[in-house]
Amino acid sequence: SSRPTARPRILRHTAATRGPVTVRVDVEPAAPTLSDLITVTVTIRAEEGTKVERPLARAALAEFLLRDFRHQLPEVEDGAEVLRSRFEVEAERTGKHLLRPFTVKFRVTEKGGEGDPAKAYEVTTDPLEIEVGSMLGEAQPNLAELRAPHGLVDLPAPPTRVPWLWLGVGAGALLAAGVV
Repeated sequence: SSRPTARPRILRHTAATRGPVTVRVDVEPAAPTLSDLITVTVTIRAEEGTKVERPLARAALAEFLLRDFRHQLPEVEDGAEVLRSRFEVEAERTGKHLLRPFTVKFRVTEKGGEGDPAKAYEVTTDPLEIEVGSMLGEAQPNLAELRAPHGLVDLPAPPTRVPWLWLGVGAGALLAAGVV
């Protein structure tokens, strides 16, 4: 069977934790081509007694075209609030792109927890470098392999019209003689 196989959807990620808040950024696929939609999922896990703000994605996604985004409803997992935001982006060119850090601001809402309720805190992820490849892969043309031009080419001479001209004059003279 010669059916093309789909490329595996590899996942890349980065995560950061500060006090009661953990931020994880997942990128899928890890090695996209120019035609792929790249899914960036930001997951924020905040322990009870913490109030978080979703990050502004515009700065982090500046090197990409934003095609779609969704903020999912908050969930509770093991006593912690989990917020997920999903962004679908597209690269405009091949090569290296930088997914800049996501910064999540948070406050501790209860005394006795980790942190001072009067202060604002931030947790920032590391940037991720994403290599966007060409759909051509190894078949991409290499300009260094082009051959030099061969030089000027002699064009053939245009066909002569003199015999047709004499035949036309002769036919015209015969017609004139026949009329006279």
